[in-house]
Amino acid sequence: MARRAWVFALVCALGARVGRCDEARTLEMRTSDRRAIERDTYLYTSVDIPPGTFHVRRFEPVATQDVVHHMLLYGCARGAKAGLDKVIGGMFTSGARVETCEDGTTQALLFGWGKNAPPLHMPDDAGFRVGEGAFKALVLEVHYLETQSSD
Repeated sequence: MARRAWVFALVCALGARVGRCDEARTLEMRTSDRRAIERDTYLYTSVDIPPGTFHVRRFEPVATQDVVHHMLLYGCARGAKAGLDKVIGGMFTSGARVETCEDGTTQALLFGWGKNAPPLHMPDDAGFRVGEGAFKALVLEVHYLETQSSD
């Protein structure tokens, strides 16, 4: 079974303030290490935010630097770019930065991980707003610097 790089984002529905959680949801995003068969592969996955207004307060990567070089999590105001899948040879191979959002203009970096960094847990009164009136989708970019075994 192939190892997997994962990011878990705990999304908390809000009442009047960020610190009060009426409902907690976990959004899981994964890429299959098995697909990184060439050096310097970038794999992408996305998730649509459920209806409502939420704040992302925790980022919990499940990866190690021997498999994943780094991960970047982007927010998209309208939605993720259709067909976003894989780039070989680095993010600038085609001469332009890979667009992660469908409109090409609302890409916002929310979180970056690398070098076996610990999870990020924000204080009760902080968080990234997602959902209604904010980001409608999250896109995870996972960079595999080295090829991964297919066993």
